[in-house]
Amino acid sequence: AETKPAEVKPAEVKPAETKPAEAKPAETKPAETKPAEAKKPKDDEDETDPFADGKKSPIADLATSDKDFVPLEDIKEETLDPVFATTAYPFVTWGGQMRFRIRSMNNFSLGTKGTSAILPPLESYTPSGKPADSEASGMWSSDMLLRLEPTFTIIEGLNVHIEADLLGNVVLGSAPINALDVNPLYPDPSRNTMGSGQYSAREREWFGNALQINEAYGEVDSFFGVLRLGRMDNHWGLGMFANSGDCLDCNWGDHIDRAMLRSKVSLLPVPFYFRATYDFPGNGPSSVNANTPQGQAYDLGQLDDVNQWSLAVSYEPHTDHERELQRKRLEEDRAPVINGGLWFIRRRQHGQTLSPGYGQAAGATDTSTLSLIYRDQKTYLLDGWAELRYHPDPKTKMRFGLEVATIFGSIQNPTSEQVGQQTSGDEGATAVNCFNETERQGNSDVCSANARSFGQFALALESEFQFDSPVAFGLNAGYASGGSAPNWGYTRQGYGNQNDPAPDLDFFRFDPDYHVDLILFRNVIGTVTNAYYLKPYMQASFLESGERKVRLDLSTILSRAANEEGTPGASPWLGLEFDGAARYIIKDRFQASLMAGVLFPFEGLNAVQNRPRLTEFGTNTGTFAESIDATTAWTLQLRVNWQF
Repeated sequence: AETKPAEVKPAEVKPAETKPAEAKPAETKPAETKPAEAKKPKDDEDETDPFADGKKSPIADLATSDKDFVPLEDIKEETLDPVFATTAYPFVTWGGQMRFRIRSMNNFSLGTKGTSAILPPLESYTPSGKPADSEASGMWSSDMLLRLEPTFTIIEGLNVHIEADLLGNVVLGSAPINALDVNPLYPDPSRNTMGSGQYSAREREWFGNALQINEAYGEVDSFFGVLRLGRMDNHWGLGMFANSGDCLDCNWGDHIDRAMLRSKVSLLPVPFYFRATYDFPGNGPSSVNANTPQGQAYDLGQLDDVNQWSLAVSYEPHTDHERELQRKRLEEDRAPVINGGLWFIRRRQHGQTLSPGYGQAAGATDTSTLSLIYRDQKTYLLDGWAELRYHPDPKTKMRFGLEVATIFGSIQNPTSEQVGQQTSGDEGATAVNCFNETERQGNSDVCSANARSFGQFALALESEFQFDSPVAFGLNAGYASGGSAPNWGYTRQGYGNQNDPAPDLDFFRFDPDYHVDLILFRNVIGTVTNAYYLKPYMQASFLESGERKVRLDLSTILSRAANEEGTPGASPWLGLEFDGAARYIIKDRFQASLMAGVLFPFEGLNAVQNRPRLTEFGTNTGTFAESIDATTAWTLQLRVNWQF
């Protein structure tokens, strides 16, 4: 019995071998030699065979069903659940980047020694007026950044996120080890060598930049939405006003202490997100700043706190699943994708605590030196943005983006004076407590003598087109309102012109991480303010091989002042800049860029006799003794980024 199957193998007697070559009818009678009937005597096989004894396959009805078959691509995407790999909780996901930069800045001071935010090289001036090289105009500088962004997922919907910068933008060569430390013949006088363990001022500065925590917040998916508490990034729209600073060349990043609730509302035809926040932009000095016994730090007062809350409604993806759905609409369905939102902020501050020194924030070690200044400032922001993306076919791409913002409000005392307070020279005068509503209403001429309202406006436009070509092109533009205070409004409130100590609050300032160029707005001015610009550009990709490619970028930026009195040279035209870059890109994980730019400054950046300087250094006075024409500036930069 055990050897029977071996002796009488079906393979040896299968019909294929014994049937007549042309006897096709024998092949068409499978009913007479059904394998299922031949195996029926074995009962144990009936239990293991799921389709024995006439059982049907669970999908057998699909072949005879009268219902129409629906292809996967026609199923409504809202009914599809995201598919993710099974993961054991808790787990950690990582993100971040490593960056290395070298910059050559040539004549960024524009040769005027006072109309640019960038100082000339140190060797071109000294406090004694005897420079080592009076003709020096170029500077080289290198820096690096290692950013780590771990997210700890405790269970589904319960997360903790951290963003930390290690050696964030630390200038290479600023480490405390140098010739002064290793050469005993020239000891560093600022270093304590008596074994007390104290660090020099240079070492404290270096170690202070070694680690910086930008974000640290917890997140829970609650009944009413996602609740987030802690310090988090602050980004909105195109990044014109609030920018997280996550781009490859960003330096700052907006981060804020905040309690936020974000809820998704699907009752409308299109699901929207509603967001409410209560923010802590600034609470004045804490016990850490005061000369008090240490313990848990606490806020020293409430009248100098900045109270801020905001409401926002937006249509944009927030989860990986939503981003994948938008990608499918854009790349597979070839349908347009629209995102946008509206953001409202209300800010209120009754007073501000200042330390001795004109216009400086409190940081003293003795509370007796602090001054509480009456402000009564009310500020409101309304910011709206929209973005359209459309890829009608694989070789055609279009994108439009627009962000518009306005800031308006009032302030009763924009100066640094303690209004309403009696001084020793005021004989017979009575002190007025402007923080008290009753006294303030009866003495408005004292508390609100310098009151002023303000209004700011700005917009940023972005566009991109690509038509059956490796070349993409577009036109970007922007506008930021300004005032009549010279030097972009920086000459007031402690910048050299104390005849009018009240700041000009009509200057809207783009976020410094919203990049337009390489020289003028990013360095000479510091950001886009009191100006409008036009920026045509093009990008050409070539030598593509898999996920690797080389891209060439070219752009031209023409800029003009919104208010010519707010420029250093009291003239409207600012400059014409040409920028270019050659980039080697590996997907979205690595990029090496060689960038160059040249700025031709116009009359708005000239130094004008008797007008105030933007920057003061060496033996210079607060105003220009003579008029000086601004000269050409240029730059060459290398940047290497690793992203993970």
